[in-house]
Amino acid sequence: MTTNTSKTTDKVEENSTTNAGDETNKDTSKKVDRVEELPDRKTRSGKTVIGEQNVTEKKPRVIKKTKQEKPKQELIPKPVSRKRKKIERVEPTETPVEHKQKKRKIQPGSVKEQPQELPGWGGWKDIFLVGMELNLYDEAYKIEWDFDHLYDKLIDENSELNTAKYVYLFGTTEPQLVEKHGLCYVPVIVAVVGDVAPPSKVGINSVQMTEETILDMNKMKMAWVPAHVENLDFKKGEENNVYMLSCKLRRNMLKHMKEEDVRKYEYCLPFYFKPTTFLSDSDANTEISVVMTIEGRGIMVSFDYANDSLKDCVTDACEDNDLDFGKYKDTIKDAINEEVKKQKDTLEAKNVEKKKMLDALSDNEKKGLNEMKFYKFYPQNKDPVVTGKMSAFINRYYGNADAKYGGPDATPEVQDTGLLSFGGQQQ
Repeated sequence: MTTNTSKTTDKVEENSTTNAGDETNKDTSKKVDRVEELPDRKTRSGKTVIGEQNVTEKKPRVIKKTKQEKPKQELIPKPVSRKRKKIERVEPTETPVEHKQKKRKIQPGSVKEQPQELPGWGGWKDIFLVGMELNLYDEAYKIEWDFDHLYDKLIDENSELNTAKYVYLFGTTEPQLVEKHGLCYVPVIVAVVGDVAPPSKVGINSVQMTEETILDMNKMKMAWVPAHVENLDFKKGEENNVYMLSCKLRRNMLKHMKEEDVRKYEYCLPFYFKPTTFLSDSDANTEISVVMTIEGRGIMVSFDYANDSLKDCVTDACEDNDLDFGKYKDTIKDAINEEVKKQKDTLEAKNVEKKKMLDALSDNEKKGLNEMKFYKFYPQNKDPVVTGKMSAFINRYYGNADAKYGGPDATPEVQDTGLLSFGGQQQ
């Protein structure tokens, strides 16, 4: 029993000593080095390397945290700059003619070397052709008409158009039968020259309309606007003295317009009056037509109260319609007198309007309207040739032109073609 107890005591002492030694080791160095023997290894070249002892430091275990992937952001493209890059101008080393000769290998002195004729002045196309049927308006531009002589008059320092204070241009059309081309709507340009502007009004009248109507241009979407003429020089401080008639009616509005409103453009004419003869102009219509019903029959009687006899008109009406003269003469006579009174009242109202228009003018404006000159320009084309059918007549308001132009071969005599213009309205 004594031997066993002694053995156990010895083991306890040994354990206590080892534990004490371990504590001292922990105090001296917290980290313990681990010695490993490395095996022999061969290099890539085939040499044998004898194993060495490799001392590695024991490192604490670190638990890595998994990182959460962030959502990828879509890249927004940068806005593209719309600024134009500045292009440096390079002076050409050869003229356009030389470039064409080099490209096409044109021999000097050949026919192709001669310069081609440039297209004529196209500014006349901006002038509104008043009185033209709107559905046929493009017919006037099917042929490339030549109005270079009008352009030359505008820029020539010695011409009556260039030296005038104001020039107003408006267009119209005259249908003509032209050889090899058939019926052509020939455009005609009228130049109104004077010290004042012509009236900004239009007159509307036709066979179907019983009364003439004078309207302001703006009610028909028309106006006198400045005209741009190339190479027309102005002195410093001066304003543009060339104007043209313009219309702002859009084509897509035609289908929404009433037929009677569209017809107004076909019977529309620029209005003008001469103050010295405005009140004395005898353009009044003294002929009337009376429609009445007698014995269940419709009877129409025409009477001109300025030239016809009332008694003879009543007698003829009774004889032509097999009516008793003694029974119906007073009925017919009263109906005619009533219609004559209406016509005279209408003319009297027109004279009152004329007086108001004259009273609204100053003395300078009256003088300018009296001294106005009108020049009519036909195209000077060689094909088709229309200069032989020129007429000095403009319209019922402007009367005849002071001069007409249409090319070097134009005949000076006024010729009446007998054709109708402005959609059936005889000018």
